Parts: sequence; C-alpha cells; structure tokens
Amino acid sequence: MKRVLVVRSVTALLIGTVLALLTGCGSRPYKTTENQFAGRPVPPSKLTQRVMVAIAQSGLANGGLELLAAKRDIRANVFTANSTFTVSGFAANALQIISYPEQLRGFVYAQDGSIQTINYSTEASLGTTAASAGIASSFFVPTDTEAVYTAIERNGTFVMSAPASGSATGTSINTTYTFAVPSVYKVIANPSHSVVLLMLRNSNDVYRLLLLNSNQAAPPGSLTCQPLNKPVYCILPVGSSQADGSIHEPAFHRPVNAYFSPDGSQVYFLSCGRECGGTAANGDDTPGLNFANLNTLRTDYYPPSATYTSPVVSTTSVQGGSTADISDGTTV
Repeated sequence: MKRVLVVRSVTALLIGTVLALLTGCGSRPYKTTENQFAGRPVPPSKLTQRVMVAIAQSGLANGGLELLAAKRDIRANVFTANSTFTVSGFAANALQIISYPEQLRGFVYAQDGSIQTINYSTEASLGTTAASAGIASSFFVPTDTEAVYTAIERNGTFVMSAPASGSATGTSINTTYTFAVPSVYKVIANPSHSVVLLMLRNSNDVYRLLLLNSNQAAPPGSLTCQPLNKPVYCILPVGSSQADGSIHEPAFHRPVNAYFSPDGSQVYFLSCGRECGGTAANGDDTPGLNFANLNTLRTDYYPPSATYTSPVVSTTSVQGGSTADISDGTTV
C-alpha cells in the first residue's frame, strides 16, 4: 500500500511540475531578447516582422503610415487585436516609399512635396529631409543619405539636394542643384548613387549625372551643367555619337526602367517599345532588355573624347512591353 501511495505522489508531483513550467512559459508569439541583433531595440509595436504601408483614407485625417504584422497578416499584434500601430509624427498622404531595413530607416515622399525620414527603431518620423520644388514624379535617397534626387516632370527639371555635413539629424539641406531636363519623369540610381540615371517621357534617350573634377570643363554633348558659371555637375546622354552628330543609344527603344545586377557590374535597361508609343516608322517599336556595363555610366566617368562609347554590350528581344524585371545574378 505504501509503495502505491509513493508512486502516486511522485506522479502527481511530476504532473504539477510540468503544468507549472508550461504555465510559467506562457505564449510567446513575438520572441525578443534584451540584446537584439546588432544592438537594435525592440520597436514600440513589438512586431519583429512588420510592413509599413501608406494609409490615405482612414481615421487619420491627413493620411499616415501604418505598421502591419507581416508574420500573421494582421493590422496589430496579438496582444492588442483591436488597435493599430502608426508611425508617429507623420500625418500626410504618402505617395512613394523607399525602405532600407538594414539601415533601420525609410524615406517617404508625401503629397505635400516633403520627403521625410522614418526611424524604424522608434517607429517615428525624423522630420523633413528635403522639400520638392514641385510635384515629384520620382525621387531617390541613397543608403548613406548624402543626397536626394528628384524628377519633376511638370517643370521638366531634375533636382539634386545635398544635406548639410555635420547635421545632428542628417535632415537639413544646404546645397541644391536644379537642371533643366525636358520630359524627365524618372530618376534611377544604385544604392551607393555612383550611377544616377534619368528617364524621359516618350523618348529613346537616357541621361546620366556626371561629377566634374575641380576646374574640369564640361564634356561635349552635355545637356546642361550646374552651376552655370563654374560647373560641378553635368547631365550627359547615354550612348554613342551618331552619323548626324547626335548622341543617343540606338539599342534603346522607349526605355522606361533600369535595374542593377546583384554584383553591381551591369545595368539592365528595359525598353518598352510599342507599348510605350514606339512605332515601326521610327524604328523604336521593338521591346527588349539591354545589358550595359556600369563603369562608363558612373558619375566619376569623364568621357575621353567627343566620340561616346556605347555602354550596351548585348540586347535581348522580349515579347510585349518590358517594364519590370528581377535577377538572381544569372537569370533575368
């Protein structure tokens, strides 16, 4: 009899211990530790996998930015199911977002013309990084935030703004260059902004940004330079000299976009062709993918002569209009 009682007591103790352990652990849907990866703090939303989206029509009077739980596809974490998480300090209708999660920040272009910096650690706006001189059709901010590039199609201008060095927040602007580039509507750059490209509406031309050395003359064929009295930057066409003296890339047939290879050695130009208004009469109706070497497109590449060398090394025809792509390094 005593042996049976001992066995029952031990069994009850084990069951009680297991239940206590399970109860003590509780549910941990968001597993965070005191020391996060690379010293990153736990954000106010406590969402470890999240997505920032623009909300135009909601309880936010002027629009705003909302954080969603990406892992569970819900608008809040499981502890506060009836609430939402918004980015504090941002109250505008967001039109475009550039995100750098590894840098713990993003940049948002709003309908009021402001470009604001978002701190992902605090889930708050750091204020205005730059203000557009008009309604921007495209903008780009590199990972180092050393410049803001904006294409304003309505004004036919390309604007480059540089933040003040030593700024406490890195948001103030002290130098702005405005270039007249008719029909410009898109600015494309690699993350390090060593290549900055400009796309034109209804055109076969692509332009690039060139940084001149001290007291260096503007190269032949430049579209425009700034400042006018002592140029620092110029806008150059991408392509080679043609028989009629013009400079353009014959492989481009209504180019609308460009992407950079994962290794940073090539640029993939997407020619839209007939879908974007190209015609057989003008010979620009064939869509394709143009592979170009990045070296001769860099902002520090000054052409050695007036005879421009084409950066395009090969072209692949595609069906329909080529407007977007993705690459794994070997296949586009």
